[in-house]
Amino acid sequence: MTIQVSEDVKVELVRLAGKLQQLWGRKVSIDDVIRYLLRIRRNKELFMKFYGCLREGEVEEARDELRRLRLEEEKRLEGFQKSVSA
Repeated sequence: MTIQVSEDVKVELVRLAGKLQQLWGRKVSIDDVIRYLLRIRRNKELFMKFYGCLREGEVEEARDELRRLRLEEEKRLEGFQKSVSA
């Protein structure tokens, strides 16, 4: 399957791939970047479902907790990927 994107979108995807490669310490494909962006979007949608039940001031705390959990999950997945490919 081929997906066409404009040159400016391609540049942004490649730039993000470079940042993720530094963060994850491994080669990152455009497919990885798109999966990462979709996961972020899904997390934001879940967050917005809960947003209405938070009091003012709790929003930033909830965002920080979600960021922390996402980083933990990414580290866990990296370890899993390394163990599978070993």
